[in-house]
Amino acid sequence: MNPYSLLSRLPLFQGMSSSEFDDVISHVRMGFSKVSANERIFAEGEPVNGLSFILNGIVEMETVADDGSFSVIEEISTPCVIQPERLFGLTQRFSHNFSAKTDCQLLTISKGEVMRLTTESMVFRLNMMNLICTQAQTAMHLPWQHKHEDITKKITTFIRSHCLRPIGRKIVKIGMVQLGHEISESRLNVSKALRRMQEEGKITNSRGIIIIPHLEEL
Repeated sequence: MNPYSLLSRLPLFQGMSSSEFDDVISHVRMGFSKVSANERIFAEGEPVNGLSFILNGIVEMETVADDGSFSVIEEISTPCVIQPERLFGLTQRFSHNFSAKTDCQLLTISKGEVMRLTTESMVFRLNMMNLICTQAQTAMHLPWQHKHEDITKKITTFIRSHCLRPIGRKIVKIGMVQLGHEISESRLNVSKALRRMQEEGKITNSRGIIIIPHLEEL
């Protein structure tokens, strides 16, 4: 793939003119690397030293609860940018684990180059602001969503609220006792609800692992 096609597919470069692409390709230092299937890309707590883009392949993102009581694994389609909101601010470290499910190609731009791009390119600056603002607005809306009484909807809301992407395959590793604690229900009620959801073909549940093939259909 030529450099123009490559950059035009990346979310922070969309909307740039041909002359802007020429300038980026000529003057911005970029690093390219390959990650083999099943290899770790970034680990939770690792410093974020620049912007990282996954150009192709399938990436798995794992988020672990602070107390380690449960975790959620999501498949992320590419191309994508990895946690741009962590490049600056209070906590400049990854908050998820990222692993390659298939062979992937990684593009990185240092923090210094990102600052220069943000200063010199209005398109890049607006794309960055839109991306971070959208994430902030989504996060701020979550606590104000309607609280359901139906246990199936409680489980669905719990899963959705702990996923970064609202669609696609998800794996939730959580025991029924812990899930009951999270949604204020008994283990027995949780067990019955999960069994119904499995019979309806919405999930697969086995020994503390809930697999959701399509979150948007839950």
